[in-house]
Amino acid sequence: MAAARNSHALIIIGLLLSCFILFVSAADDNSTAALTVGFYKNSCPFAEIIVRKYVNKFVTFNPGFAAGLIRLHFHDCFVRGCDASVLLDGKNSEKQSIPNKGSLRGFEIIDAAKAELEVKCPGIVSCADILAFSARDSAWKAGNIFYEVPAGRRDGNVSNTLDPLLNLPPPFFNATQLRDNFARKGLTLDEMVTLSGAHSIGIAHCTSFLGRLYPTVDPTLDPKYAAKLKKICPAPVANATGPPKVNPT
Repeated sequence: MAAARNSHALIIIGLLLSCFILFVSAADDNSTAALTVGFYKNSCPFAEIIVRKYVNKFVTFNPGFAAGLIRLHFHDCFVRGCDASVLLDGKNSEKQSIPNKGSLRGFEIIDAAKAELEVKCPGIVSCADILAFSARDSAWKAGNIFYEVPAGRRDGNVSNTLDPLLNLPPPFFNATQLRDNFARKGLTLDEMVTLSGAHSIGIAHCTSFLGRLYPTVDPTLDPKYAAKLKKICPAPVANATGPPKVNPT
C-alpha cells in the first residue's frame, strides 16, 4: 500500500511540474525576451549543473527542502510573475507577508547557488531562473521526474507585502474561489487541480483545516480521514503554542 501511495504521489508531482512549464510561461510577464531551453549554454554553460548540485546537497540532507523549493517558486510566480521578487529583503517585502513569513524555505539553497554562479559567471544568471531550475531539480531529486526549463527570466526589483495577500489563494478558499483565482492568472481548471498536487509532498499545518474538523466535521471530508486528522490535530485551545504539522499521506 505504501509503495502504491508513493507511486501515485510521484505521478501527481510529475503532472504538477509539467503544468508548471505552462504556468511559468503564462505568469512570467516580467521579461520582454522569449524564454528558451539552453538559454545559458554559451554565457554560462554550467549554470543548471551548479544549481542542481546545491539542490541535491540540501535535499539529500533534508528531503523537505524539495517541497519547500517548489512552494517557493510557486509563491514567486503567482504574485508578480517569475521575477524572484519573493527573494528580496525588506520590512515591506513579500517575505514579510502573512502567507510567506516564517513558512517559506529554501532561501539558503538559492543563495548558495547564486554565490557560486556569481564567481563563475558574474552578472549572468538571474535569481528567477535559479528558482525555476531549483523547483525542477527538486522534483528530479525527490521523484526522478525531469523536464526542460526554458530560461531567460529577468529579476524584478519590486517586492510588496500586500501583493501575496492579493494574489495567492488562501487555504480557506472553496473550489469556486480557487477556480476564479487561477483563472485570473490564465490557468485552466485542469491546471489548477494539477498544481494542487504539490500538496502530495511536504507537510501541512493543522491551522489550515481545523475549521473543517471543529466544532463539527465538514460533511465533504472522508469520515475515516477526518478521524485520522482529529487524532493528530486536537481541537484548538486558547493560548496554545505552535500547531502540529501533518504529512498529507
